[in-house]
Amino acid sequence: MRALIVVTFSEEQIKKWKEDPASFFEFRREIEHEQHMSYTALIQGTNDQVNGQAFFSDMMKNKLATKPEIYEQLLPSFPPGCRRLTPGPGYLEALVEPNVYPCKEFLIIGRLH
Repeated sequence: MRALIVVTFSEEQIKKWKEDPASFFEFRREIEHEQHMSYTALIQGTNDQVNGQAFFSDMMKNKLATKPEIYEQLLPSFPPGCRRLTPGPGYLEALVEPNVYPCKEFLIIGRLH
């Protein structure tokens, strides 16, 4: 299983894609090709699927190590591919900041009349 990498693009790269849409299209096609090559990770019970679920679980556990109770609450009960793989970049890291206190109940927002 490959590691997740958070990618940021330079202003130059963004400018190039704006000026040359064909190069942006090619970049997107390369990403799609990579994703399609790992389709076995979406088939329940395959080694790739089992290893993928373990990889994401371990990654979440490491990022939430200072507040393990959050890990227990957020750990998905479903395998990769059923829904979003993990929360977006920076989300888990934000949850373990000392000034963050996750709310465990749903908030109901009503309309004031």
